[in-house]
Amino acid sequence: MSKEPPVFEHESLQDPESIVEYLEALGLGFRAGRLLFAAGKQELVLKPPRLVNFAVKAKQKDDGVKLTLKITWKDKDSKDKGHQPLRILANGSEEE
Repeated sequence: MSKEPPVFEHESLQDPESIVEYLEALGLGFRAGRLLFAAGKQELVLKPPRLVNFAVKAKQKDDGVKLTLKITWKDKDSKDKGHQPLRILANGSEEE
């Protein structure tokens, strides 16, 4: 029987400040090269390589908003696909 690959899943209602803290922790983890995810008895450690694929999708409908951040990589370094640089702005304007 083959062993299932480890999966970590968590979903909860959070205030914006908590989201900022999670995003900051992700940033620190990527900078350090090690991401630890833990909730209850679940735990998963990931070690991202030098280059990872980053995708952002934002959708607004009458009944809600969906923002999806997707970060993927393979065990070996990926090659840059040459996409346009991403800009994410706060309050709809660029800071100077």
